[in-house]
Amino acid sequence: MHLFGSPNFGPSPERRVILGVIPDYSSTESRVGVLISGTTPGTPADAAGLREGDLLVQFGPRKLENLMDLSEALAESKPGDRVTIKIIRGTQTISFDVTLAERKG
Repeated sequence: MHLFGSPNFGPSPERRVILGVIPDYSSTESRVGVLISGTTPGTPADAAGLREGDLLVQFGPRKLENLMDLSEALAESKPGDRVTIKIIRGTQTISFDVTLAERKG
């Protein structure tokens, strides 16, 4: 049986882009979206003004249910893509336009 060429067992494609959000893995609260604990300095998320406690709910046309949805959206993107993201901050829904950067290293 050849596993490495099959779609289910082959290597996953590397993400070529970076948004720069740091997911909050410590939260046990059940919610739809991706709660972030902050951003990486110098990234598109940092430049857009995203911050700790923001709940990322949409990436372009894709609604985000969880971190896997965000990972898939990033994998389908390329550096330089301009994407509208939506977050919930407190009681407000806010949209940001970000230009995705190339992942280094």
